[in-house]
Amino acid sequence: MSYCGPFPSEYRDSLIANWISMVELHKIPFTQGFDFSEFMAGAAMARQWQMNGLPTDKFSTENGVFVTKGLRWALNIDPQTQALAWIKKTDGDSLIIADYKDANFLKKIEQGIIHGRKVLFLDVGEEMDPVLDNILNKSLIQVGRNLCVKIGEKEIEYNKNFKLYITTRMSNPHYTPEVSTKVTVVNFTVKESGLEEQCLGIVVKAEQPSLENTKNQVI
Repeated sequence: MSYCGPFPSEYRDSLIANWISMVELHKIPFTQGFDFSEFMAGAAMARQWQMNGLPTDKFSTENGVFVTKGLRWALNIDPQTQALAWIKKTDGDSLIIADYKDANFLKKIEQGIIHGRKVLFLDVGEEMDPVLDNILNKSLIQVGRNLCVKIGEKEIEYNKNFKLYITTRMSNPHYTPEVSTKVTVVNFTVKESGLEEQCLGIVVKAEQPSLENTKNQVI
């Protein structure tokens, strides 16, 4: 959860293989055949994500876990807009869309915070506006019975149902350590192996729809 988000699938797999070999070396008990996505979300949750447009490959399912289960808001590197399509379909009309290029983006985020709505913050660059720091850090203050967050010079009431998704279409952005400590960077860039796995899922759905339906019913 903490380390693998920014990396492509091959590097994630090598990291996990190294970690498991160290766990074995030090004789720490662990589940054989451990699967991160299965442990954190389960097959039923993953299938729900896929029905909402998340690709079917293992890499994308891991990304779904990072976005939904992380303690920090996710900043999704999404040049093929797969994360964007999934988030839009999952939250539908209830989603507030704020564009970094729009002068009113901060007002839209504030509305999401006050009313406990989900906000999709589009097309950020390599630098994040410092006015967002308290939101990204979840630096909340208690004012009477209410939780508040300070944005610029003003304090606004913070609704715990608020959720923030951040996306960028840049294919290889360079984020400073300061940005990386405030958000969970999640790499949605599709590589060849992930594309093969996605294509296999599409072919099965087209060629053997009964098999796909059976799988859905079992899950």
